[in-house]
Amino acid sequence: MDCSAPLRVLVLTAIIILPSPISVLAQNEQSQNSPQTDATTKVHLRWGSRTGVSRYRLQLARDDGFSDIVFDRVVNGNGYQTNDLSPGNYFWRIAPVTAKLGEFSSVGSIEVLESAKPLSNAPSTDDSARTKTSTAGPVLTRGGWRTAVGYISRPVLANLRSPDRPDLVGINSDGVLFALDSVSGIPLWSLRARKQNAPGISAPLLLRSRSGLHNVVVLYGSVVEAIEGASGRQLWRVTLPTTTSSGAVISDGRVSKILVVDSSRQRAFVVDASNGNIHTQIRLPHRVVGAPVPIVDQSARVMIAYDSGQVEVRSMAGAVIRSGDSGSSATTSPLFIRDRRGDLILVGTKSGLIALAADDLRPLGMLAAKDDAPRGVLAAQDLDGDGSPEVIMMTDRGRVVAVNAAEGKKLWEKDVGNVVETVAFVDVDADRVFDVIVAGDRSFALALSGRDGSIVWKDNQVTLVESPPAEIAPRSIVAMPLGSGVLVIGDDSSRTGLRAIEFPKGIVVPNR
Repeated sequence: MDCSAPLRVLVLTAIIILPSPISVLAQNEQSQNSPQTDATTKVHLRWGSRTGVSRYRLQLARDDGFSDIVFDRVVNGNGYQTNDLSPGNYFWRIAPVTAKLGEFSSVGSIEVLESAKPLSNAPSTDDSARTKTSTAGPVLTRGGWRTAVGYISRPVLANLRSPDRPDLVGINSDGVLFALDSVSGIPLWSLRARKQNAPGISAPLLLRSRSGLHNVVVLYGSVVEAIEGASGRQLWRVTLPTTTSSGAVISDGRVSKILVVDSSRQRAFVVDASNGNIHTQIRLPHRVVGAPVPIVDQSARVMIAYDSGQVEVRSMAGAVIRSGDSGSSATTSPLFIRDRRGDLILVGTKSGLIALAADDLRPLGMLAAKDDAPRGVLAAQDLDGDGSPEVIMMTDRGRVVAVNAAEGKKLWEKDVGNVVETVAFVDVDADRVFDVIVAGDRSFALALSGRDGSIVWKDNQVTLVESPPAEIAPRSIVAMPLGSGVLVIGDDSSRTGLRAIEFPKGIVVPNR
């Protein structure tokens, strides 16, 4: 840019007062020069401060219902300046952020005048112009949504209304269960846990109904509750004699049971999924690590890993079918994979990733993790289409590692700088190899190449927030088809709600 060229600048200032109804003042300070000059728009937003509050969530949208959000960020102080709004009318609101997100203020409006002409490369209001290419590679993203539903560490895709298009369910840190339209982020219904601050609130479980749609099972405190997915209506509720920790739905295609592990992690209950009746109480041999995991092959079996290193396969009734020993204390739940050379059960341990034969649970080999240990939820996907699945494991030190499951060989690893809980598989760059999507540290997400672990895409919107409390779980990512592309959804890095980004040319393998 020629620094000697005259520059025309429009400064727009808006003020919001809290907690009173909004009072907005807009004033234009315009310096006019040559009509051929470029122009920029500076929008100053200010609001009244609140005692004890230093951070606020600021949203700007093109509509007063905030379905078309153009800016959503946690900011420090009681003011913010943005320089890249195209001409038009905008609506804005703020909410205080302390230990949790407070209520949003009433809505203010801003008009960015047409006389302040945007630069030729400034954002436009049409959808095609909002599609942008990441500097990390030729990956297109566009659209998406944000919704302020609080911190949801484990969003789950569920067929609540249609067998063809999933919706989204999740429990936030305040114990509120949300059902959301996955395409727009608009809430369908929400339910608050009956017991406030109940311990043991975990990710929702999915229960397939006879119609093929999902109902939702939630565990909070000592309560197990089944919710109709389409409406949010309670189907049944049972109170156990102890608090819950985790659970799994086990089904043979006709009958379903729920195996619930209590907070001691040494006792389990078998609950009838149709009515909530307690069938069996089981004393477990050791403390359960993670959650029990069903083997998804209509065999009505469930896998359990223990802190002793023992691994079990149990029946729907809770009886032990087979037992084995990994030789080291488990750090993750088990993972069942089908490989062309035989079925395997893998489990993360303090010594590394252990593979066991699924038919008799004999150890087959180990991939050591030096000065580190697997954590989170193991995932498997045939990344390169060779017929053999790769296993993705996350570690305590913030590494993501891809492993050839059958050979126990590490293919690549990447230090992503933060602890990851789950991953999603999306071919974001159309190279016919599935990439690994993980939550970022201060950004929403990044994509690691399935070939070598290199970063092929990274969200360039960084959220400057304080480190979350240690008790807050790491963030997770899910992905679903959307038209001819993919929608990636996860907890926003501000930890105040969910965010979605569309990859219009992506190919997806949905989370299971």
